[in-house]
Amino acid sequence: IAEALAPRAFRFDPFGLVSGYRAYLIYTGLAAKSNSELAKLGITRRDIPRIAAEAADLQIN
Repeated sequence: IAEALAPRAFRFDPFGLVSGYRAYLIYTGLAAKSNSELAKLGITRRDIPRIAAEAADLQIN
């Protein structure tokens, strides 16, 4: 899912800008889906922030 929404094109990530932008793309891509589309993927709206952060390799506390 994440690769389709925000492919990993950059290896250099100054100040986490690229990973932050990637998380944003993943988040907005998933948030734009309907509840039934999310259910087909096995996720809920509540999971979107965690999934976006994990897919972009961000640390969340």
